[in-house]
Amino acid sequence: MEQLNNLAYALKIGDQKKALSILRSTINNGEFKNEWTRIAWQGWLKALELNSKDSLIFQLLNNIPLETLSKYIKEFKNYMKTIPQRDPEKKDFAKYYIGSWIDILKTYESINLSSDDLAERSENLKKLQVEETTSEASPEKENYEY
Repeated sequence: MEQLNNLAYALKIGDQKKALSILRSTINNGEFKNEWTRIAWQGWLKALELNSKDSLIFQLLNNIPLETLSKYIKEFKNYMKTIPQRDPEKKDFAKYYIGSWIDILKTYESINLSSDDLAERSENLKKLQVEETTSEASPEKENYEY
């Protein structure tokens, strides 16, 4: 779902207005697999509208640490398995509502990892360029044996 990728990116860069716009347009278009998915998106919208600092979606907007993100993904996956085992009537809730959370968290995580990887590559490239410039500026004498 392209909207999910766009939402995760808007959250990653801290653009609350863009995230709200994506949430509103997606909800208005009604492109959901299930009612539980729609409810998840509506909850995210409400939390961002209210600037609910305790909500997980708001924490994503403020760059949640990757270790914490991984912990949440693991917990949600566990809930997705255990909830239907305890109450089979909540199978759709677990699959779609909690599944929506897992989707946004994993998408956000992949954007974070790829941007961290790009940042690291960029930093390494800058270091290489500095090293090349430094070595050209002060050439070392070569030792030749005759």
